[in-house]
Amino acid sequence: MRGTALYKSRCCTCSVSIGGMLSINLGLKPRPLGQLYADCGNKNMLTVEAKLKGKDEQFRLVDEAIRTVQFVRNKALRFWMDRQGKSQYDLNKYCAVLAKEFEWANKLNSQARQAAAERAWSAIARFFDNCKKAVSGKKGYPKFQKDNRSVEYKTSGWKLSPDSKVITFTDGFGMGSFKLIGGRDLNFCSLIIR
Repeated sequence: MRGTALYKSRCCTCSVSIGGMLSINLGLKPRPLGQLYADCGNKNMLTVEAKLKGKDEQFRLVDEAIRTVQFVRNKALRFWMDRQGKSQYDLNKYCAVLAKEFEWANKLNSQARQAAAERAWSAIARFFDNCKKAVSGKKGYPKFQKDNRSVEYKTSGWKLSPDSKVITFTDGFGMGSFKLIGGRDLNFCSLIIR
C-alpha cells in the first residue's frame, strides 16, 4: 500500500456531479478510472469520477465517515419504525438531534447527515409505493444497512482546488486533501463548478 488510493484492498473513488446541484459522492465503488457519464435522471447532470490518492490514515478517516453515514441512516430508519418520524422532514430534524447526542456523529457535515436520512426516507417511500401499487410478493420493507459504501457531500464539506486537481474535505473528520487521479480533466467544466 504505497500511499495510493487503495485501503484494505478497496479502491476509493470520488464522483463530482455537476448540474442543478453540485455534489461529491465519496465512496468505495469498483468503477473504471476516470469514467465520465451523463446521469440518466437529469439531462443537465454531468458526473466525473476520479480515484483519490492519499495516505492510509486519510482512508481510515474516509471509512469512519462512511460508517457514520450508515449509523445515521439506520438510526433514522429506527426513528421511523418507532413511529416517531412521520415524514422526511422529521428524519432531517432527527439528524440534528443525533449530532448533539453523539459527538462523533457531529463530525459529519450536516448536509451529509441529511443525505443519509434522505436515503432512509427513499427506502420508506419505495415501500409505501409498492404497497399502493399492490406489487405481488415482497413489498421491500426497509432494512437496516450493513454494507454502506459511500458518503455524499452536497454543497459544503469539501473544496476543489483552483486547478481542479486536489479536493479538500473540510468536515470534522479532518480527512484533509486528496489528489484526484483520472483520465478526465475537471478543468473543462471549471465555469460550471465556480
